[in-house]
Amino acid sequence: GQVVIAGEKEALAKASELLTEKGGRCIPLPVSAPFHSSLLKKAAENLGKELSTVNIKDMEVPVLTNVHGNYINDKSEIKDLLVKQAMSPVLWENIINKMIEDGVEIFIELGPGKTLTGFMKKINRKVTALNVQDMKSLNNTLEKLKEL
Repeated sequence: GQVVIAGEKEALAKASELLTEKGGRCIPLPVSAPFHSSLLKKAAENLGKELSTVNIKDMEVPVLTNVHGNYINDKSEIKDLLVKQAMSPVLWENIINKMIEDGVEIFIELGPGKTLTGFMKKINRKVTALNVQDMKSLNNTLEKLKEL
């Protein structure tokens, strides 16, 4: 598997050194902030203030959350979980495995790059993982979906 860590630059450099000594491989990710870590606590608090002005409608489908890896069905949970999500680790593999257990067989990544599609193939090669990042890939994905 893969683990992503966030922290201050000096601490990350030390962690990288220690992991490399133990045979690990460390690749710095090109991100603009330490997302999903406690270093974003202030941003999460600001998000909470903004969310307090937002009206959340009743949910039509259950949603899996990165915070605890389970479904939520109640709109009253959403604001608190969004705040926690900003500073909590992402339970990506747990959530994907949960979806597979629940019968999901096709996953479509939307947006630039194929990072998550690649992760999907590492988690479970039996599922179909597709990517849409432009018109060409949208058309390719639509064609593949017709074949399934």
